[in-house]
Amino acid sequence: MFFGIWWAWVNFTWFASAYDVDDLLYRFFTFVQIIGVLILAAGVESAFTAGNFTVMTIGYVVMRVAMVAQWLRAASSDPAARPAALRYAACISILLAVLVTFDELRRDRRDRRLHRDPAAA
Repeated sequence: MFFGIWWAWVNFTWFASAYDVDDLLYRFFTFVQIIGVLILAAGVESAFTAGNFTVMTIGYVVMRVAMVAQWLRAASSDPAARPAALRYAACISILLAVLVTFDELRRDRRDRRLHRDPAAA
């Protein structure tokens, strides 16, 4: 959990040091990232107590989708850095798809186990 939050923070601070335009859209996406972190934090207890990472996954996706939007915005406004910005946006998107897929597979496996053994709930 720490690594995921830390990695997102490092990516955002690196982005902000290069593209902090401090306009309304930048602030909006930053606020969405903050909301994503709050959602992620709300899911920590259920992750530790019940092994349910769904809320954390949703929070992480919210946070990172806002970062993808920031990278796409940077790509459109900075032709020299466009290839790198698009690469960051693509890599984050691919990793999010993998994360959501793994969470869904883990949830399906847990649900099947609970249906076979109701006492496990």
